[in-house]
Amino acid sequence: MTAQSAAPPATAAAAPVWHWALLCGLVLLQAWTAAGMAGTPDTLRDMYFAQQLARGEHWPLAGPVIYNTLHLGPLWYYLLGAAMWLLPHPLTVPVLTAALAGLKYPLAYVIGRRYGGARLGLLFALAFFAPGWSSFILAAMTHTTVVETAVLFGLWCTLHYRDAPSAPRALLLGLGGTVMFHAHPTTLLLGCLLVVYALAAAPTFAVRLRDAALIAAVGLASLAPMLIEQLQGGFADLGTITNYANRDPALPALSRLGALLLSVAGYGAEYTLRYWLELPAVTRRAAMLLHLLALTACAVLALSAPQRERRRIAATMLVLLPLQSLFVLALRPITPYWMVFAHLPLVAVLVALGLDRACDLGRAARAAVAALATSWCAWSIAIHVSLSHPPEQALVAVADPARHGLMNVTYRLTKGERHTILLLALNDRYAITAPLCEPATLYAHYAEFIDQSLGVGLLARCGRKDQIRIGGPPAGRALIGLRDHAWRDIGAEPQQRIAHLGYSAISGVLQAGTPSPPAVAGMFPAHPDLPVAPQDFVVEGSSAPGEFVAVAHRAAFHEPFGVALAAADGAPMPALYRDHMTAIFRAPSGTTGPVRWEIRVHATPAHVDVVSFADAKTR
Repeated sequence: MTAQSAAPPATAAAAPVWHWALLCGLVLLQAWTAAGMAGTPDTLRDMYFAQQLARGEHWPLAGPVIYNTLHLGPLWYYLLGAAMWLLPHPLTVPVLTAALAGLKYPLAYVIGRRYGGARLGLLFALAFFAPGWSSFILAAMTHTTVVETAVLFGLWCTLHYRDAPSAPRALLLGLGGTVMFHAHPTTLLLGCLLVVYALAAAPTFAVRLRDAALIAAVGLASLAPMLIEQLQGGFADLGTITNYANRDPALPALSRLGALLLSVAGYGAEYTLRYWLELPAVTRRAAMLLHLLALTACAVLALSAPQRERRRIAATMLVLLPLQSLFVLALRPITPYWMVFAHLPLVAVLVALGLDRACDLGRAARAAVAALATSWCAWSIAIHVSLSHPPEQALVAVADPARHGLMNVTYRLTKGERHTILLLALNDRYAITAPLCEPATLYAHYAEFIDQSLGVGLLARCGRKDQIRIGGPPAGRALIGLRDHAWRDIGAEPQQRIAHLGYSAISGVLQAGTPSPPAVAGMFPAHPDLPVAPQDFVVEGSSAPGEFVAVAHRAAFHEPFGVALAAADGAPMPALYRDHMTAIFRAPSGTTGPVRWEIRVHATPAHVDVVSFADAKTR
């Protein structure tokens, strides 16, 4: 081993076993949380393409699309597809995504321990577990979820190359940069800086030139399939990129820069306290005060470290934070939360260096560090527990439409409204396919969950998905399915329950729209060309006394939906349950003969079904 590549004395001792146990526990916590989450449309898209690859039915040349403008290479899909081929279950994708995100903990530990000892390694790993925008990585549940891991991998590849520059290590560095870019293009600035920093260690200009070519070759190879598809399709991305270039990039105002830096420091952490954990105002203020004081103290302590190298690293992080912020702000007029994930490793470096410095200041300082780390861990564990169980209702952030809510993190969100949340955990989405291997028509929540799942669960369980109709005239079994809280709210019992969904056979159809076309993977909404013509119309029909009538809408992302009146035998009936796509009423039970309904709906008639069903307790 050369002097240049020799490990510092701090790494000579073996890492404590409990360190590795803790790190493995953090990775498992990520995976456990993901298994119970509802995911996002991007998660379902990833599951779809992974399944198509695992079944050998489709071989995509392009990967996820960024901002409806630029396609990435297919690396992400093929990684997930290989995993699903080995473990053919829909949950393979979210669990693997979360586990890859969790690799940031052992990676941070290895880097910190290699260059500062086991204590610094552990603190660096725990810095990534501090609450804030890092808590949102699982909320995204797609390629952006692994941004922190990708940046750390790129950093490790950079340091590995600098230890002993060589062609193989240049190829590895190229892989590191490629992984960063495919996690999200917001890592581009950091990736370029890491490559420049790495190549500065090359012994000669010729070696530097050779290794730069190797790094570029790896990146181009990862994009080659996408470029081939673009060539075949007339370079469609070129037009969207040109439109984007003429529309969005702009030098950001300093006020936006300051707002983004404040957001990175505190807005994400405050959001988790206010909207996810719903803590009282006094508790929130106290927690945020301590959180911000801790971050400030870490930065000051890192800059005052006795080691010149550590002071230089801390100063570099403080320069990179505004540079990365300017880069991100210049890309788009708004900044969604996933666009700040690349900032988080920079903050983690400052936190780790600051805490490590504090540990050298005496017993009281070490106790304060332990207390801070414990409180941060408890806070983050509470967030993971909250995310692992999709709620029936949630406090939803309310923002001025011009501020875009979570889609623009430069604004601090302080208002909220409680809403019924129509979510179903990913493992439940697979479970509810159990009765669907035979022809069936689905209504209400059942239709929504199966439709938005892109048929992944159906293909995994049944090997086909064309046997299921989403709304419209009944074909095969006609089933209405509702989330468990909806059954509770209407005071009824379904014929069958699976996980958190109950379903019953319908007893009648008052209005049948046009069945929904197959959902399109990779598009949001999943029916991009769905024709809509919202209007006021009246549905008339009859049900048996005491039966329920559900008005189910299937174009919630495309048009407004409302039920202005539901009258049974001329008497207005209150809605027993209502969400953004379903309203449920009950016919009076004290009558003889059919109950006549008049229901006034605002939506496109083709996307509305009105069906009746009975309480299983009364059958």
